[in-house]
Amino acid sequence: MAGRARIIRKIATASAAAALLALSINAGTASASTPQPFAGQARAAHLTPAQDSALRAEVAKYLKRSGGKQISLNEIKVDDKRTIRVAIPGEAHPRTFTDHGSTAPAYSSICNPFAYTQNGYFCAFSDYAWAGSEDQMYYCHSYDMNFTSTGSWVNRQYGTHAAKFYGKRGDYLGQTLPPISASKEQNWYYVWTVVPC
Repeated sequence: MAGRARIIRKIATASAAAALLALSINAGTASASTPQPFAGQARAAHLTPAQDSALRAEVAKYLKRSGGKQISLNEIKVDDKRTIRVAIPGEAHPRTFTDHGSTAPAYSSICNPFAYTQNGYFCAFSDYAWAGSEDQMYYCHSYDMNFTSTGSWVNRQYGTHAAKFYGKRGDYLGQTLPPISASKEQNWYYVWTVVPC
């Protein structure tokens, strides 16, 4: 009888140890899963899980290419005058996200192709006819091109500066018209760098 009680006690001890181990593993997994950046903005904007996931994938792609810092759910700051605004795949323009919601997809004031004032910026768009994500460039130096499909551009720089496009080996591919100008179609596939001035 004593032997049987000892076996039952060993089984109970082993079961308790297994349950404790399972609890500690689950607790470790729960604490290891950290909330995604800007999750509050995604919730406030009522994004579907599919929209949130697609937008985060696009932002991650541009973060890797640009080396910038994410400053909102869909914005990347590359330097003090360069911001990449990422559109949710399937939407015509980027949104402005806050912790209180989001505005409708729209051009930024910097890159609006229908504005007739110079502001110092050259803007590249990921899609045809000034749609999709936008890359705002200001300084007179070489910028890596983030887009690889048929996009578009707006030149609202000061003076008569034309943006110049260069290929993989630094070969000159062409340039824009002077400001204020825009093109609704530009093949970015061969463009590796842009020099706005």
